[in-house]
Amino acid sequence: MASKYDISEDDISEDDVSEERRDKVTEDRILKFVVTRLLESLFSTENSPDSAPLAITWLPALEDHLKIMFNTEERLEDFYDMLLVWGYLSLDRYADDQPISEWHSDLLSVAVSFGLESYVREKLQNLEAVYKKGRQLLHYALGNWWSYPNLSNVRLLLSKDGSPDCKFDSRTTWEYLLALLYKRPGRWRYYGPENLFSFLEVGANPNQRVNLQDLQCSALHLILSVHNPSYERVESVLQAFLNKGADVTLMDSNGCTVIELARKNFPNSVDMLRRAEA
Repeated sequence: MASKYDISEDDISEDDVSEERRDKVTEDRILKFVVTRLLESLFSTENSPDSAPLAITWLPALEDHLKIMFNTEERLEDFYDMLLVWGYLSLDRYADDQPISEWHSDLLSVAVSFGLESYVREKLQNLEAVYKKGRQLLHYALGNWWSYPNLSNVRLLLSKDGSPDCKFDSRTTWEYLLALLYKRPGRWRYYGPENLFSFLEVGANPNQRVNLQDLQCSALHLILSVHNPSYERVESVLQAFLNKGADVTLMDSNGCTVIELARKNFPNSVDMLRRAEA
């Protein structure tokens, strides 16, 4: 993602435009590298037996410094966006989408994305609900390119009215999570059962339809579409969906029902699904 806070051409001569812009891009990249390393270091203290979490102390100081460097809200949002861009682009890519909206990232968005639970809890503990323009905070909990989603943060955001049905661009966060599990089945262990349970508990649709380039289907189709030996507890996930009213007779765009797909990829689950059909 290109930086949107380049120096105005009115302030410099034509001959210097390219050099000045190159210098600005270099500065931005260096700053991004330094801040990213700081955030990763703060994450390492979240569950460290040797020290208390440092995010609560360091993040406000970091924000004060960045506000001085980027003296408008728009420029500061742009920098936060740049810190997180690869996580966003990856999540959108899993859903076969192009990111088209303004994200309006802030420091809390960064903390959620980097799994800095101590800071997130302190900021949210006295709030009954959370509203943020652009991408909702719950989306940041999934769109993390360098680590796995913090389950405590996901649950906390869901408890603060981070609705799984809130749309950003053309999809809900629930749809993005399901698409991610389909496109990256190897991440089931980290994005799978507990996150699915948490979303279902707050009302996520067990019969959610998801439209991808190569498949249009229900949530259960996506979960059953790829046979992966690392899919631990898949039966308990299926049962959770069934308990919430999942329909095993739904067909995907290939004309395949949930039970037919289970027979191919997870035969041990077929009897359970047949009982639900009856």
